Amino acid sequence: MARLYGNFETCIMKNQHTALLKKQIKKLDSPDFDLEAWKVSTQLLLSNMYGAFDQKTLTIRDLKIDYSSTMLRDSNADYKPMETCKKKGREVLELVIDELEMVIVPDSELKQLIHSGDKEALLAYLKKQKKEHLIELMMEMLTK
Repeated sequence: MARLYGNFETCIMKNQHTALLKKQIKKLDSPDFDLEAWKVSTQLLLSNMYGAFDQKTLTIRDLKIDYSSTMLRDSNADYKPMETCKKKGREVLELVIDELEMVIVPDSELKQLIHSGDKEALLAYLKKQKKEHLIELMMEMLTK
């Protein structure tokens, strides 16, 4: 479900987080990719966004190359442990980006009113809006 954030700083953070997540995804394709270093920086980013014990953060933390004899024996000949880790990491980060895209940034006056916390001013603003504008806001919030 889409979330409505009126806090201007949150809107800026959404864009910054998206850019940082895309940068982490790009690192997955680097020829000198280091899984452990990538995990540390990605965990720090996700921890700042969601908390250290969020499932997305924990999934990145738990990425590891499994060279156990059982894993190698049971896998097919095409098993590439590093590629498997990269694919899982990419999927997690793309999911986070998709979640961020669902965050709705309302128009600037509405953002300021939400940010101010002034319920009376917010109510007055909403009452003077045309029905069509309110419907657009709701539709944007519900469909993104």
